[in-house]
Amino acid sequence: MNPILNGSPSEEEALYYTASIEAMPIFDKESLDLYEESLEYHQENDNLTKALALAKLVVQGMEKVCEEEPLEHSYKNELRFFYSQLAEVYLSIGNTKEAIAYFELGAVLLEELVRDIPKDTFSKRNLAVCYENLGVAYDRLGNFTQALAYFLQSTTLFETIHKAHPLELEYLYSLSISYEKMGETYVPS
Repeated sequence: MNPILNGSPSEEEALYYTASIEAMPIFDKESLDLYEESLEYHQENDNLTKALALAKLVVQGMEKVCEEEPLEHSYKNELRFFYSQLAEVYLSIGNTKEAIAYFELGAVLLEELVRDIPKDTFSKRNLAVCYENLGVAYDRLGNFTQALAYFLQSTTLFETIHKAHPLELEYLYSLSISYEKMGETYVPS
C-alpha cells in the first residue's frame, strides 16, 4: 500500500515520491494522485521551492497531455486543478500576479467545461471557487474593483448552484463564504 496516498507520508517517503515524479513523470490517474499528495506535503511543510518546481512540472506535463487529447474533459479538469495548485503556491510565496495568471488559465478551462457540459455542477462549483480565488488575489493587489467583480461572479454562480440543489449544504456554505468575501472588499469612491 502506498503511504502517500493514505495522507500520512513521512518526510523521507514524500521526498522519495517527489524524486520519482521528477525523474519520470507519467500522467495517469495514480500518478496524478501521487503528484497531488506530494505537492500538498511540500506546501504544508513550507517547502515552497519544491512545491513550485513540482507544480510547474505537473502543469507542463498536463498541458502536453491536453494538447494531445484536446477533447478529453477529464484531462482539462486535471490541468485546471494543477493550475489552481500552482497559483496557490505563487500566492504563498507572494507572487500574486503570477497566481492571477494561473487562476485565469484555470477559469478559461472551467468556462469551457461549463459551456460544453451545462449540467456539470462540479465544474460550475470549481469555476465559482476559481472566481473567488481571483477576487482574493486582486484584493491583495489592491485592485478592489476587479476583486469585487470576481466575487460577484462567484456569488452569482453559487446562487445558481444552490437554487438547483437547495438541499446540498456544501453549496449553501460556499454561497455564504462568497457573500462574506464580497462584503470584505471595500471599493473606495
